[in-house]
Amino acid sequence: LDSVLKLGDSSTLPNYASRLLKLTGDKVNDTKVAALDVLGQLMVGNGRVLEAFCNDIYVVIAKHMKMNEASARSSALQCLSKTMTYAGVRHLSTANNVWKMLQKMIPDKALTVRTTAAQALSALMIVCPISAGANGEAMALACLKTLATEDPPGHLSSHCSESRFAFTTALARVLAAMASPAAAASPERPKKKPAVTDFASAVDFLEQAISKGPATGAVFVGFRSSVCLAAVLLAEEQGVSDAASLALVVRALLNALDLPASAKGSRSAAAAGDDENLIQVSRHLSSAMQRLSRLAEAEGCLIDFIEQGLMPVVSAQFNETSRSTDMRMLVVLEALCSACVASGEGFRSLETKVQKPLLHLVGNYPNTTVQLHAAYCLRCVAHGSPPQLFALMSVLLNLSTVQNAEVLGTPLRQRAANGQMTAGTSAGAAAVAQDSLQPLLRGLFGHCAALAALSGELYS
Repeated sequence: LDSVLKLGDSSTLPNYASRLLKLTGDKVNDTKVAALDVLGQLMVGNGRVLEAFCNDIYVVIAKHMKMNEASARSSALQCLSKTMTYAGVRHLSTANNVWKMLQKMIPDKALTVRTTAAQALSALMIVCPISAGANGEAMALACLKTLATEDPPGHLSSHCSESRFAFTTALARVLAAMASPAAAASPERPKKKPAVTDFASAVDFLEQAISKGPATGAVFVGFRSSVCLAAVLLAEEQGVSDAASLALVVRALLNALDLPASAKGSRSAAAAGDDENLIQVSRHLSSAMQRLSRLAEAEGCLIDFIEQGLMPVVSAQFNETSRSTDMRMLVVLEALCSACVASGEGFRSLETKVQKPLLHLVGNYPNTTVQLHAAYCLRCVAHGSPPQLFALMSVLLNLSTVQNAEVLGTPLRQRAANGQMTAGTSAGAAAVAQDSLQPLLRGLFGHCAALAALSGELYS
C-alpha cells in the first residue's frame, strides 16, 4: 500500500489513513498491529499530509501499550517514533503525554520494548526539545537507571548492546535538549535551578553519575562505558568547537577510570577483577577519545585540543602510580598518537612542548607498558620530520649511554675497609644496591625502547 501510494495519487492518502485507523480497533490483535504498522510506514513519506491524524494515532499507540505481546508494544513504539519524526509534535501538552507513556515503557520486562522506548525518547528530544525543560532530569535519571542494571540473561549480546546504545543516545539527546535555549524558555520549567543548564553542567552531571554508579561486576564496565560515550555524543550533538569544552569531556572520561573507594589499595581476588574491569573500560574509553579527536579535527581545533585536553595529563608528575593512573596514561597516550598523525604539519608548533614530557615518561614512569606507549608516541611526534627524528635519536642515544655506564658502575656488594665482606650485612647491602639500580634500569629500558622505535622510522 505504501509503494502504491508513492507511485500513484497521494490525494487518496487521508482516506486510506482513516480506514487504517478503523482497522486498529479490530478484534484480531494481528490486524490491529499490522494496521498501525502501515500507518507508521505511511508517516515516513507523508508525515505533513497525515499530521491531522497524529492525535488519533497517539491514542491507538497508548492502547497498544497494554497488549500482552512484546512485539505488539515494540511495533507501536516504532510507529510512535516515525510519527513524531516525520509529522512533528506541535504542542507541549502532547509531548508531555508522550513522555508519560514512555516513562511506563522504559522499565518494561521485554528488552525489545525497552530499546524501542529509548529510541522514541530520542526522537521526542529531537522534535520537541522544549519538553526537557520540565521533564529533562526525570528522563536522564530514567536512562541512567536502565544503564545501571545488568543485561538480562538469555539474550544475545548484540541485542543487549543495541539496547545500551539506544539508552546512551537518548541520554545524550536529553542532556543536549536540557542545555538548549528551548528548554530554558519552557513555561513549565521548574523554579528550582535545573541540574543541567549548559554544556559544562551537562558534562558535570555525567561525571557525577559515573561516581555514583555501579562499583563492581560487568555492569560496572557497561555503565561507565555507556556514560562516557554519552558525553562524546553530547559534544557531537551540540557541535562543540572549542578546546576548553572538549577538555571537560576528557576529564570526565578519565574519571571513569577511578576505582571505587572500596577497591583502592586492595590486593585481593576482587582487586584482580577490578583490574580486568579497568582494562575493559579503558578499551571503550580509547574508542571514545578517538571519536573526540575526530570531532576536534572536524571543528578545526585539534591543535588546541592536544594542548589543553591531552598534554596536561601527559605532563603530570607522579611520585606514586596506581592501576587507574596507569590506565589513564595509556588511554591519553593512544589518543595523542592518533592526534599527532591527524594534525599533520600543524603539529610542528607543538613538537617541543610534547617532546619533553614524553621523554620524562619514557625514562621515569614506573610502568613498562606506559613507557612503551610513550616511546611509540615519540615516534609519532618525529614522523614526517627528519630533523626532529635525528635530534630525538641523538638525545636518546646519549641518555642510554650515560645510564648504561651508571648501571655498570653501581657496586653490587658493600665491602669493609680491608676489602672483606662485612659479616651480617651482605643481604642488606645487596638489597640497597638492588633498589638503587631500579631507576637506572627503568630509564635504560625506556630510552633503549624509544631509540628502537625511532630507528624503525628510518625504514618506514
